[in-house]
Amino acid sequence: MAVELKNPVLEGSDGIAYHLKDFIGKGRWTAMVVWGAKCPACLEEMPDVQALYDRREKTGIDVVGLAIDYPSFDFPDIQEVQLYEEDNFLTFPNLMIDYQVFTDLGLGRLKGTPTIVVLNPKGQAVSMHLGVIPMSVIEKAVNQHRNKK
Repeated sequence: MAVELKNPVLEGSDGIAYHLKDFIGKGRWTAMVVWGAKCPACLEEMPDVQALYDRREKTGIDVVGLAIDYPSFDFPDIQEVQLYEEDNFLTFPNLMIDYQVFTDLGLGRLKGTPTIVVLNPKGQAVSMHLGVIPMSVIEKAVNQHRNKK
């Protein structure tokens, strides 16, 4: 798959503008999670995603969230994202997107949330997973890619 992603400027949940590549392609694997604060499946998965982020030093896998409005797939309300982060103790970085930003990254049409895109240390997408999955699946996917070298 190895898709080179575009590098748009996106608003973070902290209100600051970032380039996507501020969070990916820094020589580390990254799980890029597309989620919505009102998406029931996303809410189920968030504690596991946060746990993956908390283990980043051990696993070598960073996490960046791409927050989207659910179910419209428009840009989310930043205050809604901030409230969700606060209420659920999310500490990984989140950037605001809509469905067009996802497509423009080079990943095709967004089929649903949650979607997790696994990025290699160069910041290239190497796999995509739709729906709630255990983070052990992401760790396994990363390890399989690491072992191919």
